[in-house]
Amino acid sequence: MLNEYATPIERAFLLLGLNCGFKQAEIATLRANELYLHEAHPHAKRLGFNSSELDCFIKRVRLKTGVYGEHPLWQLSVRAMEWAMDRRMAQRTITSGEGKGKRIPFEPDSYLLHSESGHPYTRRTKAGHRNSRIANRWNALTSRVQKDRPDFRRLSHSKLRKTGGNLIRQKFGGEIMAIYLCHGRVVATDDLAEVYSNRPFGKMFEALRWLEDHLQPMFDATPADPFPAVRKKGGTNMTRRQLKTIREMSRNGASVAEIARKAKVSRMTVYRHRKPPSGSSPSSIGS
Repeated sequence: MLNEYATPIERAFLLLGLNCGFKQAEIATLRANELYLHEAHPHAKRLGFNSSELDCFIKRVRLKTGVYGEHPLWQLSVRAMEWAMDRRMAQRTITSGEGKGKRIPFEPDSYLLHSESGHPYTRRTKAGHRNSRIANRWNALTSRVQKDRPDFRRLSHSKLRKTGGNLIRQKFGGEIMAIYLCHGRVVATDDLAEVYSNRPFGKMFEALRWLEDHLQPMFDATPADPFPAVRKKGGTNMTRRQLKTIREMSRNGASVAEIARKAKVSRMTVYRHRKPPSGSSPSSIGS
């Protein structure tokens, strides 16, 4: 449900939480040069892991623990990161709020994800409180789902990390889960020999490939264009269930009036969003 209803940025938050075990702090501090897109892992043979130039990774030190981690990215996660990179490169200036008009530099070590207005998610409030924009977007996503599914549980974004960790632990054990969560002893990243020698990263990579397959029902709910190149302005306040009702009834030949009553929207809304039945022109649908 979350993947189906998410906006592109919310979908990126979802994927980073499950694929990499990232909480809000990790998402906010992810840097462009921590992405390794479309390249084989240089130590794949040593790790006992089959890798190719199609593979993509996030490699970084978790700030909270100082522990180095690597996470191979799922197919949809790759699309999310490519979209995030394009989006970030297009953000040239702050568009609203404090610092409006200020240029936003983009360097290899720049934060990858900024708010729509161009502010980093690490930026504290005027009162000095922690930035809550990611949490707010996550809550907004849950609220949209609950409009169609009132029984849908409201859980924090951090539960994604817990979910991913628990699934990996049940299948592969606590050691592999700890590597996924970046638990353990701090190791200098300028000499990764000890990391690769003492921690079975290859097994964790295989665990993430298994987890991607295990979560296939979530991926099946991905919209046709989960990361559009140009964000549509404005839009409708309809829920996805209403939109689905309009399109399904339109394909079945229902009249605009019938659809409007069933979906509880105006006739004009139906005209804007309906699709004609197979083999028919739009004018053949009765009103």
